[in-house]
Amino acid sequence: MTNLEPTVSQHDEQKRTTKAWLVRTSGSLAGTRYRVTDTVTRVGRSLQNDVVLEDDASVSGVHFQIERDPHASVFRLRDLGSRNGTFVNGERVNACTIEAPASIQMGASGPRLTFLFDDMALPRHEETQVITDIPAELRVPEQERLAAEAAARIRLARMRDASHDQTHNLLRDVIARGMGQTGRRLRGVIAVLAITLGIVAIGSFLQVRRLNQEKARIDTRIQEVEKRLAEAQGDEQQTEELIARLENYQGEARDLSSGLLFRLGAVRQGPVRPVEAELKTLMQEFGAETYTFPPDFLEQVERFVKEYQGPNRSLIVSALGKARGDVQMMRQIFVDHKLPPDLAYMAVVESAITQVVNRQSGAAGPWQLMAPTARAFGLTVNANVDERMNVRKSTIAACKIMRELILDFGAGGSVMLAVAAYNGGPGKVKQAVRTAVKDPIRQRNFWYLYRVRALPRETMEYVPKVLAVLIISRNPKLFGFT
Repeated sequence: MTNLEPTVSQHDEQKRTTKAWLVRTSGSLAGTRYRVTDTVTRVGRSLQNDVVLEDDASVSGVHFQIERDPHASVFRLRDLGSRNGTFVNGERVNACTIEAPASIQMGASGPRLTFLFDDMALPRHEETQVITDIPAELRVPEQERLAAEAAARIRLARMRDASHDQTHNLLRDVIARGMGQTGRRLRGVIAVLAITLGIVAIGSFLQVRRLNQEKARIDTRIQEVEKRLAEAQGDEQQTEELIARLENYQGEARDLSSGLLFRLGAVRQGPVRPVEAELKTLMQEFGAETYTFPPDFLEQVERFVKEYQGPNRSLIVSALGKARGDVQMMRQIFVDHKLPPDLAYMAVVESAITQVVNRQSGAAGPWQLMAPTARAFGLTVNANVDERMNVRKSTIAACKIMRELILDFGAGGSVMLAVAAYNGGPGKVKQAVRTAVKDPIRQRNFWYLYRVRALPRETMEYVPKVLAVLIISRNPKLFGFT
């Protein structure tokens, strides 16, 4: 008998060769399509993402990612510790396999996307929802939606180093779509819009070039100050003067970069270092943003990334492999305690997620807790029982410790100071703050303490090492782990 149904392998081959897309189904950019890559596609507000959704505050810097398994023809979605959560078909998820078509929403009331394949149409409820779920008086006029789409597409093209001619092509494409979709009454409006966009494009081109040149000059000055700052250790007065100058330059650069015209037309200056890009995204989520990282700090993070890719590779392989179940449990415990789940990977640095005992210091377990500290945070440690060895209970204690430290050091990069204090002890970090900080409001942050070398040397290495593990664990394929 002839089998007329496609075989499983044929289905798999179709999935492997079919392109997957995310289609915006809410907001003024509804209908915009984003290609899902063959490896990892990251979605969020940060410009480092593959899909950038910076028009809604409910979207985190890096909100979620979709991973494509080319061998199993499967797509998996993973929330990346977003503030407001990721919902698939109405259900909040941390990680799941998704089948097309699937509805994805960021936050309970955030942007909606539909995951589908090339040969699929939007589900009917998604097609109509864009129109019917918005009161008539609040609907965005078609010409405004087109203008918003044009701006978004130009910005994304600029991020990918598109030429000036390509920008004009995008404008013509959007205008043509508007002419085809709009009634006769609005064609005059769109014609005016076309002329206006053309004039603005020509007039703004020189302005954008000037802004890019000015930013390049500021960035050069920042690099020069950072270099002098690294050489000025021990000279307190010169260090303070250089830090003040650095903060002024960084403020100028931030103000320039935040302008709408710059954001639409910015051209990337030189290649982006993968570790630096990942680090910037992570710092945004930790509330410890900085325009530039101290050069030696960035070098240390990159050095530790290379160590984990090389001689210490087995530690990451274990965390992503045989210890994965423990890591997932630890991440969920951090989420339950309203802490960044990626901090669970600190245990890789502490103990490689083992029940090791440090006979020299007396610390034990995955989180290397001292007996008095463990008891203070609810664990039983005596001659018969040592709950420091229990992954779940010791992680709960570690979460309590991190919460206390974050609350101790307040806002503005408190997560970074808490990580430092977990290693060096809160007393040493507090002493560093009291000794080094002259302005308790402006200077009470990790980056200031790092630049003036106020933290213990061990702690200044511990923090970059932790961040190296976090960066690799968030995007293992990028750093050679499958």
